[in-house]
Amino acid sequence: MRRNERVAREVGIEHERRRNSGQSQVVRDLVAILDDNREEIALASAELIRREMVGTFYGQLPVAEIRHNNLLCNDLLRGLLQGAEAAPLDWNGGVSLPFYFGQGMPVVEVFTATGLWKQVLDPYVAAAFPPGAAGRAQATLRLEAGLNRVAALVIGSIAARITGFLEEQQRRTELMLAMARAASASLELENVLHETVRGIAEAVGVDHGRMILVSEDGSEGAVWARIGEADTPVDVGTPEEPKHAFALRDTVFVRAVVEQKRPLSYQDVQSDPTARSGHRFQSRRWTLGVPCVLNDRVLGVAVVFSCDAPQTFTEAQIELAVGIASVVAPAIENARLHQKIPQLAIAEERARLAQELHDDVVQTLAATQFYASLAGDLLEQNELPRAKAALSALREMISQAYVGVREAIFDLRSMASLQVCGLTALQSYLAHYEQRYGLDVCLEADGEAAGVLAGAPGVQVFRILQEALGNVRKHGQTAQARVDLQREGPWVRISVQDDGQGFDPALVADQETPHFGLQIMRERAEKVGGTLCVESQPGRGTLVVLRVPFPQRGEAA
Repeated sequence: MRRNERVAREVGIEHERRRNSGQSQVVRDLVAILDDNREEIALASAELIRREMVGTFYGQLPVAEIRHNNLLCNDLLRGLLQGAEAAPLDWNGGVSLPFYFGQGMPVVEVFTATGLWKQVLDPYVAAAFPPGAAGRAQATLRLEAGLNRVAALVIGSIAARITGFLEEQQRRTELMLAMARAASASLELENVLHETVRGIAEAVGVDHGRMILVSEDGSEGAVWARIGEADTPVDVGTPEEPKHAFALRDTVFVRAVVEQKRPLSYQDVQSDPTARSGHRFQSRRWTLGVPCVLNDRVLGVAVVFSCDAPQTFTEAQIELAVGIASVVAPAIENARLHQKIPQLAIAEERARLAQELHDDVVQTLAATQFYASLAGDLLEQNELPRAKAALSALREMISQAYVGVREAIFDLRSMASLQVCGLTALQSYLAHYEQRYGLDVCLEADGEAAGVLAGAPGVQVFRILQEALGNVRKHGQTAQARVDLQREGPWVRISVQDDGQGFDPALVADQETPHFGLQIMRERAEKVGGTLCVESQPGRGTLVVLRVPFPQRGEAA
């Protein structure tokens, strides 16, 4: 009995040895096919893909590019057949990430192309393994398994690219979110500038930097904030009388950034005279200057640098730094004006603008963070349709953040101009409004009534005008509006009228949350001792009438 068991075991071992030996020979034959016909198979399958995949994105690529991809896959298949671990595949396939966001994962195209590649391989395999030949079935199974594995690796590589992009977008969103919060948390110019240079340095991966505030006429700069191990607090003075000021005409690097209004990177900035005071510029190798621009005017320049090793700034890093500079530019101007303008109404409006940056832009950025994380999770779960929907929502959220920042910049610039230029500034604002939003606004105003635009009442009047025009643009479904400013005895009457779709004020009043900002508009009117009346009917347009006291002598100052 024991002898029979021993014989059976020996027979089994010999059978397994022969089977493994046969598999090894099959693998060697398949690898030989891939090696001996590598170029021929790659070109033939590329031409077949071009013919058979007409109308697909991949099928429209040049033959040379498809051939190159086939060579990569040939080498990958060769390694898989030999049992090698699949190395990470950096698959591009001639397709940019925005394509995947718009079209989704190209699973069908990948497997279709793989099937056409197999059609080209089949005659070579048939020649090496004729019908009835030993190993033919194994060769067919191994080849199909290998091709399916290659297709899966290609799809996995694409998913990894998308996941990596989403992770980077999430990091960018989190940084933008933090910067928006930090910038809106303070009206102290020094704090805002310190947060600005800190955020930009973090965005590009360095630890040192300084923030230079540029004078309003663009002739001088002054260091207002520093970051880095060797840095000490800066005694900055005031915007009107800054300490550590220097003439921009005497500089090289900072002047170039201010004049060109774009980020610049120089390897050696020791020729800049401002680069010699209290900083270890001698060991610098890479420096990036990022302007903070508002209304085509450079408010400041963030100069960030590496003291330890050469630092190459990527396009994505620079783009993020510019985005941060754009987000904080209104806050910089806000803080500067807060220091210069003592009137309570102006200070309150600056604080309100900071809150709007937090409430609007920050909420949008937080939403993009959520959708970026959601899309990444869905991709890991291979939930492709839901991932595509999340990516679409992510694009929309990013677009909303961009629009929100641009509108905040536009509003801040216009409100600051009204304090000085009055009616002229309002005319300019409405002209830009038409260019930006396509709403044709007709203005009728007398010079006397326009005096209400200056001083503390002007802030609230301007915001009510903005809100009313915004309602016309967003909800009126019309391309025209009319604004009137007229003196009526001790009052100034400001009206905004449109011939759009209108609404039922009674229905709006019944809502728990009033629509279109009507409650906010009334509160603003009350702040300056005025009244607000809204008249509207469905299909017959809307009339908003604001009455505020005419400013007495000295009130418009």
